[in-house]
Amino acid sequence: MQNNGRLFRNNLLVIDPDHEFCKNVGMYLEDSFNVYIRDNVEYLDYTIILNRIHLLIVNVDNADEKLLKELFNLKQQHQNVKIILMYTFIPDKPEIRRQLKKIADALITKPFDVELLKIKIECLLKGFRPQKQLDYF
Repeated sequence: MQNNGRLFRNNLLVIDPDHEFCKNVGMYLEDSFNVYIRDNVEYLDYTIILNRIHLLIVNVDNADEKLLKELFNLKQQHQNVKIILMYTFIPDKPEIRRQLKKIADALITKPFDVELLKIKIECLLKGFRPQKQLDYF
């Protein structure tokens, strides 16, 4: 019966170069969601289709043109997939910040309150945008 419950839960993908961080986030969220983890954006389109991903949580601390391109293409090809961008430091380049804000459905700073992350996820999956005061850059 537990397996049937997992079939009807939303699927999340956490992408962060720090594999241990991904595992920890996954452990906090696995009681409510099916969580997949990755440490890079390679084959992202395939991963989203294969695992029927509903929402991405992506670390953008070292955002560059390659990451922006991948996320922009993802946003175009999978418009129903929501994206939460997490960061420790605001990117230095204003153009990168502008592009990230266009891509993001929500932002969250690291370290973050796991309950706040769950609220943002649930809001986005229900079609609501979390309040702007919870976002920063």
